[in-house]
Parts: sequence; structure tokens; C-alpha cells
Amino acid sequence: MADPFYGEIRPFGFTYAPLDWLPCDGRQVPINQYQALFAIIGTSYGGNIQQGYFNLPNLQGAIATQLDTRQTPFDTLGETGGSATQGLLTNQMPNHNHSVKAVIGQGTTNAPGPTVSVAVPAATTGTTKSNIAAYSNTSSITMSAIEMGVVGTNTPHNNMGPFLVMNYCICVQNGIWPENPN
Repeated sequence: MADPFYGEIRPFGFTYAPLDWLPCDGRQVPINQYQALFAIIGTSYGGNIQQGYFNLPNLQGAIATQLDTRQTPFDTLGETGGSATQGLLTNQMPNHNHSVKAVIGQGTTNAPGPTVSVAVPAATTGTTKSNIAAYSNTSSITMSAIEMGVVGTNTPHNNMGPFLVMNYCICVQNGIWPENPN
């Protein structure tokens, strides 16, 4: 392994931090113990100079992205955002409809579905047939536009793509000072 820079972050395929590295778990570390690292990252990831500590980056359950000074929220080192789950609101859905179709003809069941029309019970002498809802994917009659009720459970959907869990650690001691070319 090449000599690391102070503040360099690497993924490891084992569960512990190697010597001179600490996990990227957001922990508070004392400034006086990690002065070189503090000189490089400061309080970009949190901390309190007056109380003598700064925080390491926290990559637990997060995906790192490149600093981009042209667009927010990626323009600030240490900025966090996003969510593992996301609720979807009605106004975030694309325009669409749920059509209701009916048929004129003989039904075959009292449990209609996409390919089966409902049967209307025959009226007995001296009574009239009652109204019944009908459903079919194929339509032989045009119906007026109707509004269907709201459906769903307001349960957020999973917002995560495929992932591979690694142990990200940051070099905190005995590293090379990263020269700033600017």
C-alpha cells in the first residue's frame, strides 16, 4: 500500500481500521491529538474548536460524491443529504389516468376482473334488477369521465440502488502532507 496522505479516505474489505487510520463514522476526535488532520479538514464534518474537537467524515449508510462548486448541495465539503426511503406525493407523479370500462352483454360471474365481466342477477317477478358495477379491459360502451378514489398506504418507497458495504477509513496519523498546488 502506498504511503497515504493525511485525510485520505480508502475503502477496506475488513471490519477494523488499520494502524494510523480511523473509521469514517463521524466520531469526535481531539484537535490536540490529530493536529495535522485538523489542519487539513478543520470542522468541515462538524466539531467545536472552542471545546477542542472536530469530527471525522461520517460515511455510515451514505454514499460519497464529488465536490462540485457549480451546483448545490454538492458545493460544500462535508454537506450531507438524501434519504434511504422517500414518500411520493400525488403532485410528484406524472399525469396519468385509471380508465374504467364497461361492456354491454351477458356477464358470467359475480367476481369481475380484467378479462371477466360481472353477471347481473335476474329480477324476480314483480321486482326490478338492481344496479351493479361492471368491469372489463375491453370496452363496447363509452362512459363519462369519473374520478377514482385515492389509493395507497402513504408508506415511503425504498430509494436505494444496489450497494456493496465496505469499511471506509481516514488516515489520521503518520501520513504524507498533501501539498496544495494552488
